[in-house]
Order: sequence, then C-alpha cells, then structure tokens
Amino acid sequence: MFAIDCPTCGGRRLVLTKQITAIRNAGTGIQVHFTCSCGTRGVWITGRKAVTPGVLWDSPALAAAS
Repeated sequence: MFAIDCPTCGGRRLVLTKQITAIRNAGTGIQVHFTCSCGTRGVWITGRKAVTPGVLWDSPALAAAS
C-alpha cells in the first residue's frame, strides 16, 4: 500500500494491493501500475535505478479514446 495525490479526484488516497494492476522491473526503475478508486490510472516509478521517481498519470478519458 502507498499514498498518491490524485489529480482527478483531488485528494490524497491510499492505493491498496487490489488496485495494483502490474509490477514491472525496468532499467529505469520499478514500475507499479495502479488504478485510483476514481478510475484514473497511474504508474509509480520507484527503486534505486529510478531516473525520475514519482507518479505518471493517465486519464480514463484518454484510455477510452484509444
């Protein structure tokens, strides 16, 4: 579990294990893919090799359009 600041629902939220959709170990850090309770998807980049640690966001509207 970890905390995020969701730009869509505008609040600090806990991401529970059931909200994690994938975990990938990349050369640029560990990528933890998750979905906020409001439906916004994000990727938390972490680990020692993380070039730019933090969360990258993807809106549900963008996902529906593709």
